[in-house]
Amino acid sequence: MSSAKKHKQRSHRSYRNNVATAEHFQNKQILKVSQQKVMKEKSNLFTKLMGLFKKGEK
Repeated sequence: MSSAKKHKQRSHRSYRNNVATAEHFQNKQILKVSQQKVMKEKSNLFTKLMGLFKKGEK
């Protein structure tokens, strides 16, 4: 195999690894943001519920 062909394979492997790393990071960020939204909605619901209970006690 010629050195040019080996170089092409090596450089493409590096590119593939970089793309995979970037996609993995992006997917983790998307997952993190969606989980934060869910937790925020849950906490808002809980806060509203507690507010109703406190109003009822007065």
